[in-house]
Amino acid sequence: MNTKHLTLTAIVAFSCVFSAPQIAGAQGLPLIVGGAAAAPGAWPSIAYLRGAYVGPDGEHGFACTGSVVAPQWIMTAAHCTRGPQGETLESLSVTLGTTKRDDPDAEVIAGDSVMTDDYDPQRNHNDIALVHLAQPTAQPPIRIAQSGDSLVSPQGKPNAAGWGAIDESGQVFTPELQEGYLQIRSAADCATVAQDFDPLTQTCAGTPDQTGACFGDSGGPLLEFDASTGEPVLWGVTSYAPQNGGPPCAPELPVVYTWMPGFTNFINTTLGTQPAPSMQPPPPPPSPSEQPADDPAADGVPALPADALRRLRVRSRISLRAARAGKLHASVVVPAGARFVRARLARHGRTRALTIVRAQPGTRQTVRLAGSNLVPGVYKLTVGAIPTRSAPAAEVLRASVRIRRR
Repeated sequence: MNTKHLTLTAIVAFSCVFSAPQIAGAQGLPLIVGGAAAAPGAWPSIAYLRGAYVGPDGEHGFACTGSVVAPQWIMTAAHCTRGPQGETLESLSVTLGTTKRDDPDAEVIAGDSVMTDDYDPQRNHNDIALVHLAQPTAQPPIRIAQSGDSLVSPQGKPNAAGWGAIDESGQVFTPELQEGYLQIRSAADCATVAQDFDPLTQTCAGTPDQTGACFGDSGGPLLEFDASTGEPVLWGVTSYAPQNGGPPCAPELPVVYTWMPGFTNFINTTLGTQPAPSMQPPPPPPSPSEQPADDPAADGVPALPADALRRLRVRSRISLRAARAGKLHASVVVPAGARFVRARLARHGRTRALTIVRAQPGTRQTVRLAGSNLVPGVYKLTVGAIPTRSAPAAEVLRASVRIRRR
């Protein structure tokens, strides 16, 4: 029996952007698959993960789901933290505190390292990862289930959530977080539909012909609830969907989840560590003394130190419509030894647009920035040259950009 991970992946030409799939319209379609849009504020600790890695045919982007389990830790699936051939992540951003992934007020934090536990992609075993955040989140952590907990899963009460596709074909998406109820199945049931099912580290859930998971839901939570307090407890992490030849996201077979009580030692050990960063973090926001004023006389080029003017060029003003359409460009002379150029547009310390392109050292290279969640205001543009995947930026240049309503 075939299996399918539920990661949303897009192939792009050396640019860290994400696909723009069909969006659910007013007609309405089955959701999570088979769920409903979550109410605002319902799931502040469910994360939207966006990452990038470099494969043999260029830059790739992907999307997954995760859960806050500690102030600086996100629980997700191991297959959400690497490329399909084991490629190392170039970057990973985590959006929190919202049920709309394009919410301009959402909390966005970079992931700086990943911890896994002997992940086996061939058998889909140990599909668990903890992503360390560059800074603590303000969102409350979800308690992790352990053996012996007294837990219940009331029928019909939403116990799963994700940012994935909402139709059986896996082609229709919505910017809203989806929630639904999935019936947790017995180990015997799971073993009949999932090859290599391990009852010590996996569980499965699904409501036949009603509710399931799809691309982009990978890493998302399966919850049970404390029998005394009703507190949600993280019972599983979305791993993969067994396939029987039908549509890729048809809710006919249960979805397999990594079972949290099977990884208590790994989780407790990891949450007690402070790992060294292994991914390139976004450049830090400049200090007030480094932030150039928006100079009306700049004529399209922001005020920068004289030695940087010849290196970084960017329009200091642009309309909101043009910015959302990707017409904001920055160009920089790429230093020798650089492999990638990263451009980040931030407002109030939160990333609003991020692009990574393969570097062409010794040339003036243009980077395009676009973001659907941009709003009018002054943004800080930071451009860095990256010599290796794991090293910090060799050089960082900054500018201010004002996005106008018209």
